[in-house]
Amino acid sequence: MEIPDIIDNSVENERLADVLNHILSSNVSAEFATAYFNVGGFGLIKHNLSKVKDFKLLLGHEPGMGEPRPGTVALVNEDLRADTEDAMGQRETPQLIKELVDFLNRDTVQVRLHTKQFLHAKAYIVNGLPYVGTVAIHGSSNFTTAGLTRQGELNSVRKEASAVKGIKDWFDRYWTSSGDFKEKLVELLSDFTVKYTPFEIYMKALYEYFKDKFQMEAKENEPSPIFLADFQRDGYLAAKDILETYNGVLLADSVGLGKTYLGLQLLDDYAYHLRQKALIVCPAQLRDVLWSKKLADYRIFAHIHSQEELGRSNFPVDEFVDSDLVLIDESHNFRNSNINRYDNLFRLLSLGKPKKLILLTATPVNNSIFDLYNQIRLITRDHDDFFASSGIRSLWGYFLQAEANKDHLYDLLEEITIRRSRHYVRKNYPHAMIDGKPVRFPDRALHTVRYSLEQTY
Repeated sequence: MEIPDIIDNSVENERLADVLNHILSSNVSAEFATAYFNVGGFGLIKHNLSKVKDFKLLLGHEPGMGEPRPGTVALVNEDLRADTEDAMGQRETPQLIKELVDFLNRDTVQVRLHTKQFLHAKAYIVNGLPYVGTVAIHGSSNFTTAGLTRQGELNSVRKEASAVKGIKDWFDRYWTSSGDFKEKLVELLSDFTVKYTPFEIYMKALYEYFKDKFQMEAKENEPSPIFLADFQRDGYLAAKDILETYNGVLLADSVGLGKTYLGLQLLDDYAYHLRQKALIVCPAQLRDVLWSKKLADYRIFAHIHSQEELGRSNFPVDEFVDSDLVLIDESHNFRNSNINRYDNLFRLLSLGKPKKLILLTATPVNNSIFDLYNQIRLITRDHDDFFASSGIRSLWGYFLQAEANKDHLYDLLEEITIRRSRHYVRKNYPHAMIDGKPVRFPDRALHTVRYSLEQTY
């Protein structure tokens, strides 16, 4: 094969990978400088690269990383790890990584990372070629699969002594001022050669799915006067995560588990600490005895209107379209979409700025699962593909399937609902405390009371 003067990867059998495979042999040494490196690039030339007497690999970093700084090593590590993780989807990658680690562990192989100044250049220098001596290739191709094979690259092949010396001097200058990176690179790649048990893989999958909930912590610098038991705190953190993800959450804990306090904690976050505009819609009998009193106790400001007021044809919807947060207590009263209160609420949520929605109910389903569907529509604002990222392409179609199999609802409820029973809390939080006092759920005891209607009247 005759070595071309220009390599742009557009000619079959004359791509950079082909040229390197041709000039690498057991009697040569090689020095590569690249701004980026991946396992696939090694795989293209591994058979011939493994024959060289000595090999130096000099790594730089990509322009997107900005100017070099102390975190450059971590950034290069992060990019290499991400790229290798992507490659793990290919069947041949695990074996390829093992071969690369074995190659890097040779005494004749050195790897350095340049962090002192920007380095984005690429060069491939091969010394000891018969009749030629040294060949230096420089241009745009990184030591990656794309760089060695993709069209659109441009590289110049230099054989004349003066040009080769200039490129070698450049390489030596940067090599001398770079730090050893071999051990870190081997350590990073070795992580991908570890064999994990099915249990470890299962636990990793669970962690990745739930890690956002695990990592959420209450704001230490923003104390709240609202005391929550452990199970309530966990419910609040999960609800906050859902609310931030979907702008809506359904709090459906059983009666007596403190849904109101979860709602109050969320109001404390948004309406008190963030000074956002909040609206509470609740049954008339709860307005004064519950919500007005609790908001006053915790100095949280929010507008409060009854569901009965919301159902009036003259309810001033336009006055509340600038709300940031809307909390609906006893949201099962919005299970029917053919009534005024539902229409007015839907308009209020859909107009003006985007709003977060908190739905509170212990009985989200009264008559059929479509009671739940209509409440969730308030979160989605009738966007049928709202949960497409979670694998639910059509919310309506999803509920049609769930009508025949209620278990089908689990995936959706897992995404947007906080739902715990007394049995769940007693089992998983046996030592729950609120404000230093144990939470007690009295055992229910049934007894019979006999009476006479005649004597009563």
